[in-house]
Amino acid sequence: MNLTVDHLIQTTYKEFSNHRIERFTLTDLSRISKIHRNSIYYHFNDIAHLYRVIFERVILKEITENCKTTDELLKRTVKYIDKHRIFCLNMYNHGALNADFTNIVVFLAEVIFKYREKNSSKRGSLIGGFLVILNCWFDNDLRDDSQKICNDLLEYNRFLRGFDFDD
Repeated sequence: MNLTVDHLIQTTYKEFSNHRIERFTLTDLSRISKIHRNSIYYHFNDIAHLYRVIFERVILKEITENCKTTDELLKRTVKYIDKHRIFCLNMYNHGALNADFTNIVVFLAEVIFKYREKNSSKRGSLIGGFLVILNCWFDNDLRDDSQKICNDLLEYNRFLRGFDFDD
């Protein structure tokens, strides 16, 4: 990995983990990281690109590493969010977790269904249910009990297991 990219990811992660942030720009990142804006733009097209890279390299890496089942993936997701509340709320409130909704649904479908034996083109149409549960939790500033959220996700997953995607 590129040292500059690593530094920018770590700087953003630390900043987002310390306190709730109302506004964050690449100019803010430049000031905090002490890296010139041109260097940041060399690596990231915009702030959304930075957020996507953080989502993939930090969040998803930790959640999916050595994960064997969909249930385990869902439990790890809730555990990660619960453990890193301020960071995740900042990512969500800055649009990092919901701005590119279609791509997240497609990605989530790929991750969740990699544990399924059956493969179907219709699978993505029902994945949105997971995101609805998570969005409601975030919209409530993660005040709902994480165990309840986990149970809701697992229950929805059980529903999907019984759904015939080839109908």
